[in-house]
Formats: sequence, structure tokens, C-alpha cells
Amino acid sequence: MNNWLFERKSSISEGWLRRIFETYPPEAATFLSNQNDRFANPIGSAFLSAAGPILEELFGEGNPETVEGFIDEIIRIRAVQDFRPSDAVSIFFLLKLAIRDEMTKEKEGQDKIKTEDILFLESKIDKFSLAAFDIYMKCRERVWEIRFNDFIKRPFVLSEAAMCPSYLIKKGMIKDVGFDGEKGCSLS
Repeated sequence: MNNWLFERKSSISEGWLRRIFETYPPEAATFLSNQNDRFANPIGSAFLSAAGPILEELFGEGNPETVEGFIDEIIRIRAVQDFRPSDAVSIFFLLKLAIRDEMTKEKEGQDKIKTEDILFLESKIDKFSLAAFDIYMKCRERVWEIRFNDFIKRPFVLSEAAMCPSYLIKKGMIKDVGFDGEKGCSLS
């Protein structure tokens, strides 16, 4: 890949992280970008530690499988937050914008980079986006699996007999709760 872009990896990374943090509410974005303590800001720290290796791979071979662990780390966070799927994985499209911003800062950048190189780089970013979407879907499937397992383990789901009588009356499943001295409570 073009050395001119690789030399500006740090600036591109900063622009990319800024754009990612802007997808959060303003107060959260300020916190994510300003708090450097990884214990106080584990989300910002995860993004910061993943951005460098992802860009290194992007400007190198461009194989998303090589940095799948880093992609997983940031997409896993967004999968459990209140983002639509498209917004969760859009962070790689924000990377395209960060690269374009860097290229337009200097006329030299526009002159040194061929259109074919940009198209090739953007196709690599698209591959990273697809890998991110696959990871996102695995994470969401796991979240729903956990929710479903939690739901079916609740006693009132197992049978109507285990449900609370007041709930059954309210739903119209039974009409009356009576008491028979020999049998105890009876539902009709």
C-alpha cells in the first residue's frame, strides 16, 4: 500500500477514533476521547488498542482474519450497546472518511495516491466491514441465546400449573380460585 498513507497512520487513527466516538452521545464521546485510564474507560481503551493493529493490517496484507480478535473486541462492545446493526459496523465506513480527510489535508496526498490504490484500499475496508458484520451477528445470536435460556428457566414458563393464580385470573385463563377443605386450593 501507499507509503504516504502508512506514514500518516497515527493521524488517520486519531481521525477514525474521533469519528467513532462521535457516534455516542456528546457527554460519552467527550469521556471516551479524553479519559486515558483503561480501567476508568475500558471502551475507549479497547478502541484505542485495536485501531493501530487494524490499520497496520489494512495498509499491509488487508486480511481481516489476521486482526479478527481486534475487530471482535470493538464489535462485541457495540453489539451489546444500543446500536442498530448498520450503526454498529459502520465504524469501518468511518475509517474511509478518516482516510479521505487525511488525503484532502495536503495536496501532496492527492497527487501521490492513485485512484486504483484508493479503490483497492476501500475494497479491503469493505472486507473488514463484512467480517465485522459476521462478528456482530454471532454476538447478537449469543445475547439472544442467553436471554432465551434465562426465559425458559423461569418457573412460570414451564407449565400453567406453576404460574401465579392471580396472573392466570388476570389473563382469563381461569375463572375462579376456590378452596376445598380436603383438596386445598382448586382452579376452575
